[in-house]
Amino acid sequence: MLNNVLKNESFSTSADSYHHFKVLGNRGAKTQSSSEVFDESTGVIFYTQINRDAVGCWNTLKPFTIENQGIVANDSEFLVFPNDLRIDTEGNLLVLSNRMPLFMFTNLKPGDFNYRILTGKISEIIMGTPCEN
Repeated sequence: MLNNVLKNESFSTSADSYHHFKVLGNRGAKTQSSSEVFDESTGVIFYTQINRDAVGCWNTLKPFTIENQGIVANDSEFLVFPNDLRIDTEGNLLVLSNRMPLFMFTNLKPGDFNYRILTGKISEIIMGTPCEN
């Protein structure tokens, strides 16, 4: 969708705006995301994959296909429910993860960390993935 459509509030909330939306493609199974962030320096969009305990990526300079989706982090202990992403001024991706599913469906053990902030240098974490330039 063109940005000028989104900026025109009266048009973007009208029924006619529907025809300006276009489907890019499909990221694949179990790729539901709660947060996304765009890195201007690499052209990569990072997104949480809450059903996979992972963080995915897509280089916007490449076609939006399943083959061009990468995984930059995947961990069923440290990335249980990754739910927010940010990029700092130093070129690091920050991921906020919490153990909400464990809290809701089981019990957290005393001494367990419920929240985690994980970080990595973007230029390093996209190496070897389809997101690398």
